[in-house]
Parts: sequence; C-alpha cells; structure tokens
Amino acid sequence: MRKVILDTIISLDGYYTSPKSEIDWFGFNREEIEWSKQILRRVDTMLYGRVTYLEFSEFWPNASPSPDGFDSEIIGKLNGLQKVVFSRTLSEVKWHPAVIIRENPVNEITKLKVERGKDMVIIGSGTLVSTLVKSDLIDEYRIRIRPIILGAVLGQNYSWVSPNVFSSSGVSFISLTCRVREYCPRNSSTFGASSFLSIRTPLSSFL
Repeated sequence: MRKVILDTIISLDGYYTSPKSEIDWFGFNREEIEWSKQILRRVDTMLYGRVTYLEFSEFWPNASPSPDGFDSEIIGKLNGLQKVVFSRTLSEVKWHPAVIIRENPVNEITKLKVERGKDMVIIGSGTLVSTLVKSDLIDEYRIRIRPIILGAVLGQNYSWVSPNVFSSSGVSFISLTCRVREYCPRNSSTFGASSFLSIRTPLSSFL
C-alpha cells in the first residue's frame, strides 16, 4: 500500500505560516535540501490544497537552480511530479501535470493509497493535512521545527543556543536553551488562517 508522507516546517508553537501567510522565516541549508530530495525520490504524486498549489504554481515553473538555493533535481521533481489538487472552488489547473479533485479528500486519498505506484507527499496544505490527520491517513510525519513562536499572543522569535539530544529506549528527547531575538506582535484577527493543520493540535501528537 502506498504511504502518505507529510513534509512540513513548523514553529515551536505548531504554526507553519505567519499571520500574513509569510514563509520567509523557513530558511534552508544543504542538509535540508538533501532531506527534501530523499523524500521526492520516494514519491510519484504530490497532494495539494488550493492555496499551496496556487502559491507553488507561481514560483516553481520559472525557478532556476542556485548555488545557495534549490538545485535542478528539486526544481525538476516539483515541476514534473503528478499533482493532485483538492479544491471545490478552483476552476482549472495551469501547473501540470495536475488534476483537480472536488470530492471528499478522505475517500479519494483512501482510494489512491491502494492503487499501484510510489508513495505520496503533502507539503503545506494545512486544511487538507488537518482533514487527513483526523482520519488517520498520514503514514509518516517528517517535521522540521524552527526556533520561532508565531502565535498571536507571544510572537517571539528565538535562536538556538545549546541543543542537546538524549536517547532513552530508542526515543530522542531534545533539551533546548532559547534566547529571544526580537519581539514581533501579532494581529490575532488575521491569524486564524495561518494555524498549522487548521487545528490547534499539540505538537506531541505528531512526535
């Protein structure tokens, strides 16, 4: 059976975009790009919600390899892989190969999982991810955590100072000392659409 893989970057308090849907706080290094390549080599299908699909479709078709950014393999995979877009309102898809699914994502992805093929991956697409989490349809969580708090109340931006990893019975526990770098007040009235998974699910649920 095909697996559904979630590949995401989140803040310490479990968000994946800022209140203005910005992702400039992500940052990438060569190790993370290699991590992304490993995932993309395993899959033949990418699952998207409408918003993430539209955002990606504006950037990746015209992306160029960069020594300090993404290389030709990442760009080629993102452009060339089959894209399944779940949306009731999107009228057409312009970033191909792609197909729109307007039916219940749970039913459709359940069908896709038993079809022949390689695994599938979701990037971003918080509303879709929320639905699949509730239905226990995500098989593998690959989560990268950034030292920043994006919540409407705290709005704190941290930097790693002294991470320590302890292993016990095969489980890794990370002890972190964080230092506040800057204060970024957040407007709670605009924050709802930016929450990770669209539900305030404790991070411990995924680890």
